[in-house]
Amino acid sequence: MNKHLYHVIRRRNKVLVFVLVALWAPFLYHRLRPSRSKATSVLPSDNYFEKQLKEIPHLYLEENLVSSQYEYTYVILPRHAAACGVSQSHYVMKDRSKRETNNSTDFPVPNLNKIGQQRTLPLIMLFLVHSGASHFEHRRAIRETWGSVGKRLSRLVFILGNPHNYTTQQQVDTESSVHGDILQVDFYETYRNITLKAIMALKWVTRYCPRAAYVTKVDDDMFVGVERILSSAVGGGMDRRRLLLCKPNHDFKVTRDGKYQVPVSLYNATRWPTFCFGGCWIASIDIIKKFYEEAMKTKQIYLDDVFITGILRLKIHLRLRRVRFSTNIFCHGRGDPENVRKFWKQRTENFSVNPRKHWMSCYR
Repeated sequence: MNKHLYHVIRRRNKVLVFVLVALWAPFLYHRLRPSRSKATSVLPSDNYFEKQLKEIPHLYLEENLVSSQYEYTYVILPRHAAACGVSQSHYVMKDRSKRETNNSTDFPVPNLNKIGQQRTLPLIMLFLVHSGASHFEHRRAIRETWGSVGKRLSRLVFILGNPHNYTTQQQVDTESSVHGDILQVDFYETYRNITLKAIMALKWVTRYCPRAAYVTKVDDDMFVGVERILSSAVGGGMDRRRLLLCKPNHDFKVTRDGKYQVPVSLYNATRWPTFCFGGCWIASIDIIKKFYEEAMKTKQIYLDDVFITGILRLKIHLRLRRVRFSTNIFCHGRGDPENVRKFWKQRTENFSVNPRKHWMSCYR
């Protein structure tokens, strides 16, 4: 009797264990697996754009002829500017009925009949890095770490202003001759010109690199997960049109003192529209072109992230998309290039072992 009871209890326990495992397995799988960078829409209601646009001062919404403030010249152009195009003999459009034009934003697809003849792959991503002219160590750290990844599918371009310092400019000239990845514009390198730098970068992309599929805007103290970004872009994890992917900032107050101060005379609202964290955001090429076109008729404010991903975004009625885990894509070096090297070292040592733990701890 006791032996029979023992077997009954044992069978019951096995059933209970099986049921518990079946119930908990999906939960554990989603909790423990390495997370992928998924973009989720910030879905607006029907009056979302109208409501947010009403909170922006009218002088930023009315059309102005402001293109003259962006008519600066490019002192240095990247050596590979011509490589931004795609060879028509090696690549065809996805829709063969369409003719290719220089302004086309359709994503180029490899021509499988001539795949053996090609020397380069289509330009999937352009990494556009905002850098100070004197930030030589920042640029060196990027080139030696995440900037060395994915070169067959992407390009790295640093955009600089004019330091108005002969020694610094000589060093920049030497750096450009060695690496060929410098885009320098002839305006004074100051924080208040940061929006001007951003618009001139968009202008260069629109004119010289219109065939890139995506653009990632980055600051020079950021560590970027290039593999994850390119994998998502190639694998269909990003929309090819009307995409702005970032870490959003909601309901930020307009500060009237400190580094980010904006006087009431320039912006009399009390809160900013929702905008992207300026250290790293990704946009499809059609949005880059729309941002530049809209900037030509919009009064400028010297906070580039607010101006481009907040005000201009709302004016073109663009839905913001956010990364659920932003640290899957970037880590902020807090102004120190050595932090970028540290993140790279951690990636090399730990990424293959536990990607989730490594990426989720990059801020600590």
